[in-house]
Amino acid sequence: MKRAKLAGLLAIVMASFAAVIAPPAIAHAECGPGGPPPGAASKDVSDAYGQPAKLWITNTIVGITTVQGYGEAEIHSPSPLQRSALLIDAQQDGNHQIIVDTGREALLYTVSGCTITPVVDQHGASFRFDLGHRVGTGDGIGCSDLGGGRRLVGLLQLRDEQDKPLLTVRRTEVDLNGATATIGRSDTVIGTSDQDPAWRTAGTISCGDLTMERDGVQAPY
Repeated sequence: MKRAKLAGLLAIVMASFAAVIAPPAIAHAECGPGGPPPGAASKDVSDAYGQPAKLWITNTIVGITTVQGYGEAEIHSPSPLQRSALLIDAQQDGNHQIIVDTGREALLYTVSGCTITPVVDQHGASFRFDLGHRVGTGDGIGCSDLGGGRRLVGLLQLRDEQDKPLLTVRRTEVDLNGATATIGRSDTVIGTSDQDPAWRTAGTISCGDLTMERDGVQAPY
């Protein structure tokens, strides 16, 4: 009897000790219930996402709804212009991103399931594309292979009126590693006229066959 009591006491002590030294369980983010807020614009993106999903947007929030639930992220931009969003797989590796066009700049997010994460640069600052030559570094966004596989590219239109005119598009690669973006290689392509697709699409947002105009969702204005 004494041995049984001693064994039981020892088991309790060991269990208590194990509970103290065991590492805490990692909390996993869960998708929220429900769906987008009233007034949000939405679009079915199941084909692009590879699972049933709707992309939705307001002027302050972008979100996605899946069978697991929904997730959202804030849109931080001083632009007063209407927002729109496009879901893509920039690197064709099964990882997806959302580009949010604010009219003056574009913000980038990664999305997995229903978790949306803002993309940052190597210094932890929000990664943004210039649009419409607002700060002179970019006009549009595309997806191109500059030699290391398809990547997102920032597109800058440069016009030299003294040379015929010469229409040059500078493409700058953006490498994505999770939610971190780094600037990669660059090259230039020449447009033969204003109607040349290389020139014309450099002022838009697209990735492969997907375009913001046709496949994106626009927030109510």
